[in-house]
Amino acid sequence: MPPNSTRESICMAKRGEVFLAKAELADAKQPLLLPVIILSDENYSASGYALGVPITTDKREHRLPIKEGDCDCELAPKSAAQPDCMLKLHSSQLVKRIGRVKDEFYWELTSKIRELIE
Repeated sequence: MPPNSTRESICMAKRGEVFLAKAELADAKQPLLLPVIILSDENYSASGYALGVPITTDKREHRLPIKEGDCDCELAPKSAAQPDCMLKLHSSQLVKRIGRVKDEFYWELTSKIRELIE
């Protein structure tokens, strides 16, 4: 099976990777194809699911801007992680791996999530 196939992504979603995923958001009328940053580790992914946060260009409160160099994939200008919108994604929703965020950005994102829930 080719490297970026859906089958491989099912088992191999890793912390810090960016995937295009089919997700149903509360304010959307139908599922959207959007980039998400995977938060969960391989042990959680082995269960067939991954936890992630969407990447958006929306400028609402609590967004974490993704600056040049934070990610090795091409994203829309002024993209930001949305730490107040955690998604539980079934492996079938992970369409394609498109890149990875740097470790420093991943830790900043998880710190922002902890800040929001404490």
